[in-house]
Amino acid sequence: MAGPCGRTAYILAVALAGLCCLGQEQSAPYRFKPGDEFQVRVLNVPDLNAAVRVLPDGTISLVLLGEIKAAGLTLPELRTLITEGYSKHYRDPRVGVIVTDLADLNVYVSGQVGKAGKIALTPNLTAMQAVAEAGGLLKNAKADDAVIFRRLENGESQTIRIDLNRITEEGQKSDVVLQASDVIFVPKSEIDVYVTGEVIHPGLVPLAGHLSAMSAIAHAGGVTPRANPKTAFILRDDGDKGVRVIPFNFAAALRGGSDAQLRPFDVVVVPESGIAKVNKAIEQYVRQLLPADLSAGFTYILGGSVLR
Repeated sequence: MAGPCGRTAYILAVALAGLCCLGQEQSAPYRFKPGDEFQVRVLNVPDLNAAVRVLPDGTISLVLLGEIKAAGLTLPELRTLITEGYSKHYRDPRVGVIVTDLADLNVYVSGQVGKAGKIALTPNLTAMQAVAEAGGLLKNAKADDAVIFRRLENGESQTIRIDLNRITEEGQKSDVVLQASDVIFVPKSEIDVYVTGEVIHPGLVPLAGHLSAMSAIAHAGGVTPRANPKTAFILRDDGDKGVRVIPFNFAAALRGGSDAQLRPFDVVVVPESGIAKVNKAIEQYVRQLLPADLSAGFTYILGGSVLR
C-alpha cells in the first residue's frame, strides 16, 4: 500500500501534521494552497488512486468527482470532502490523503533589513524573530510602521500593521505569529533630524521610531574633543509659536541622566567649548554648516527670531 510515497512524502506528511497541531492558541492549522501536491488513495478501490496538484484557481480534479475546491481546506477537511463524494458511488470508501510536496513553507522579509529574502517557517515563528533572522533592522528603518501581507483562504490579501519598537519593549505579547507565505515589509523612514556642531559626522540622521538625542549623536559618530557636551541643545519648530530651544546635557545623559526624544526635523547642536550663547552656536553651526540643498526643509530654523 505504500506505493510511491517514500521518505520525502513521509517527512512532508509529518511536517504537515506538526503544522496542524502546533501552537493551537496562536497559529491556525495548515490549509492547502495552490501548488501543493498530494496523493489521493482509496484503499478498497485502487482504480481511484490519483496524484494531484492544487491548481492556481485552488481546485483539484478527481475521477467521478470532477473539480473540487481544495485550497483553504485542512487535510482532515479535504479527506472528509473526498470521502463524502465517493460515498455516492461506492460503499464505505476508505480514503487517504498523503502530502508529497508543499508549495511554500517560507515567509519573506523585505525592506529596511540587513538581508532581505525568504526565511524558513518554523513552528510559532514570529515577525520579530523573522526580522532578526533577516539581519535585523537597518538604521533608517521605520520600525514602528512595518506591515505583514497575508493571503487569506478566500484568495484575498490582509494587511497587518506591526510596531517593532513596541514589540521590543513589550516582548512576545505584542508580536505576531507568522503563517506560510507571509511577507513582512519594513519601510524606510522618510523623516530626518539634523545633527551638527562638534560631532564626527554632522548631517542627516533618519528618524526611525523613537530616536533620542543621545542616539542621534551616536549615529553622527559621537562628539569631537573640542565639544562641550554639557551645553548641547535641540532646535524644534513649534509652529505658530516659533522655534524653541531645548537644552540637552549630553554629558549627563551618558552618565545615566535623562535623554530627549526627537521629533521630525529637530536639529541637535553640540557647541564647541567656549561658546556660551545659543545664538552664537546657531550662527556657527546651523546657518553656515547646513547644506544648501537642505535649507528649504529647515528654513524655519534659519529665519526669524530663534530666542524669545
